Amino acid sequence: MQTENTTSVVTEAVTEYLDRMFGEAGRGNVGYRAIGEHAWHAGKAYSDAVTRANSWISVRDRLPVGHGVECLCFWNGHVYVDHYYDGSRCGEPGWEERAPTYWMPRPADPQIDERAVGAAATPEREAQTA
Repeated sequence: MQTENTTSVVTEAVTEYLDRMFGEAGRGNVGYRAIGEHAWHAGKAYSDAVTRANSWISVRDRLPVGHGVECLCFWNGHVYVDHYYDGSRCGEPGWEERAPTYWMPRPADPQIDERAVGAAATPEREAQTA
């Protein structure tokens, strides 16, 4: 199901892009078809990479690469952050806390708008607006 949805999203995006470049009349154009084919494959590859990057990975399939890699982990119904050490610097490879059954690269921290944080509701601010 994920693949079908990804394929349709990529197809729609490529078609929209090419229509903007060539106009709908260009759909029969050889250049339109050639560029469309390359764009579709590039979009599909990117979409697949994003899907893989945002999916749980079984520790049986693959382990993180690197020393001290921070990961989002899943074990026994719990999600937690842990570090994986590949043993390249010293000791045996392993996890800092406990070995998960699944892991994924830790997502980036959210971009916080400092202005929005400063405008957060406080009792004083709420009293001023009441």
